[in-house]
Amino acid sequence: IYADYHCVLEQSNSQDGENNNCIIQLIDCTYFYYVWMRSSCEEEEDNCALNGPVDNIKDAIKMFNRKFKDLTKNNWSNRGNFIPYPGQYILIEMVEEDQGCTATSTSPNTGEVSNDKPGRETLKLMEFISDKRYLEIAIENIGIHEKVFPSCVVNKGLIVWGFSILEDIEEALQNGEFKLVQELSKSYYHGLSYSRYGGEKLVDNEWKLNRLRKELQLLMDVWIARDLVKETTVLNDENQSLTAYYHVLNVKLTLMNPGDETYNTIENYFMSTRYSATEITHIWQMDRSGEDERFALHDAIQNRRLLWFCTHAASTASILKYGLRISPLTNEFVGPALCFNSTVADGLRYLKSLHHGIIFLAEVAIGKEHQFKGVGSNRSLTAASQGCDSVVVSGDRFTDPENDSKIRFHGKEVPIHQGMAIETEAFGNFYGNAYFIYNESQIRLRYIIRV
Repeated sequence: IYADYHCVLEQSNSQDGENNNCIIQLIDCTYFYYVWMRSSCEEEEDNCALNGPVDNIKDAIKMFNRKFKDLTKNNWSNRGNFIPYPGQYILIEMVEEDQGCTATSTSPNTGEVSNDKPGRETLKLMEFISDKRYLEIAIENIGIHEKVFPSCVVNKGLIVWGFSILEDIEEALQNGEFKLVQELSKSYYHGLSYSRYGGEKLVDNEWKLNRLRKELQLLMDVWIARDLVKETTVLNDENQSLTAYYHVLNVKLTLMNPGDETYNTIENYFMSTRYSATEITHIWQMDRSGEDERFALHDAIQNRRLLWFCTHAASTASILKYGLRISPLTNEFVGPALCFNSTVADGLRYLKSLHHGIIFLAEVAIGKEHQFKGVGSNRSLTAASQGCDSVVVSGDRFTDPENDSKIRFHGKEVPIHQGMAIETEAFGNFYGNAYFIYNESQIRLRYIIRV
C-alpha cells in the first residue's frame, strides 16, 4: 500500500437494513501503481476491481482521489473534516496494528497517525537512512574498505585520532616542516587504511586538508547512524526496530499529501531549480526538539527565505538527531559556515551514482547580506562582515523574487521561489546563489525530502 492511501467505507441502506462496505487501496508495485477496490454487502459475494496500471504516482493518486470522491462526495485531502451525505458512503479510518485493525484518527493533511506513530513511508525512510549497505558505500566512496582491513572498522576513537593528525599536519605546513608533513601524511593514510589512492600520499596543501576533514565528518555521521541502529535493534522484529529508531532521533516527521498546496509549492521550487531528471518521491514536515526556541532568537530578522541544504544520505540520521552543525575545523568556501542554495541543482551532486537520496529545505534567517564578489574563495573568513548576518555568493543563475510564493510559519510569511532560475552573463562559483551562515541558530529545518 502506497503511503496511507487506504480507507474503509460504509453505506447503510435504511430500507432493508443492509450495510454495504467498500475498501479502496493504492497499491505500489515498484514500477506501476494500481487502485484496488473491494465492495461487499451482507447478502452478496464480494466484488473486486483492479484499476490500472499507472506508471506515475501523481496519476495514481488522482485516480484514488476520484474513486473516493465518487463514493463519498468528499475530498481525500480534507478527510479529517469528513461530511456524511445522504445515500453516500461514510469513512471509517483504519490503521493496521499488531493485534488487528482498530479505528483511529488521522491528520487531515498527512495520513500519519495523530499519536506520532510512524506510518509506512516514514518507516521506509528510517530503513533507508539506517541501511548498512548505503553506510558502507559512503565509506567505500571515501576510499576506506572495512572488509579488506577489518582492523580499521570506523569508530569514534579512530576518527578523533584522524582529526588530531590533520591538526599536526596543518601546524607542520605553517612551520615549513615538510619532512614531518610527509611522515604524518603516511601515518594518516596508513592508520585509516585508505586503498583508493596509489603512489605517494602527501597532504601538502589546505585544499587536501579541507577535503580530508570533510571525509572525517562524514565518517563521524556514519558512526552515529550505526550507533543508533545498535541502540534500537529489536531482535526478530524489523518494524519495532525502525519505530524505535524513529523515536530515538527525537524528531517529529509528518508525511505530506502530494495534493496539498504546500507540497505542490515545494515540488515546483524543486522542479524549477534542478538540472537533472531527479524527482521528489516524498516530503515530510519536520520538527526537531528545541529548534523553535533557538530559532526564535532571530524573530526580529525580516530577511528570511526557504533554501536548500543537501548532503550525503549517510549524514541524515546525524542531522535529524543533532541538527546542522558548523565544524570550526573545516574551512568552507568562505570560512567555517553552513552553505544553503537558492537552486537545488548545486546540491544534487551528493546523489552521485545512487540516483536517490535526501535533501532538506530550511528556513534561513539571512538578515543583512555581505555580498562576496569575484571568482575564487576566501577561507580566512570566520564570520560575516561586521553588521552583517550572512555571506552571499552569486551564482550563474538567479531566482527572481517577483516569482516568489510564501509559506506561513508561526505567523511569519517566508518566501519560497517558484519561477525558473534565470541565467546570467556572469560566471559564478555556483549554479545559483549560495548563502553562508555562521550561526547555527539562524537555521530552522522545515522539510526533509526523499528524491
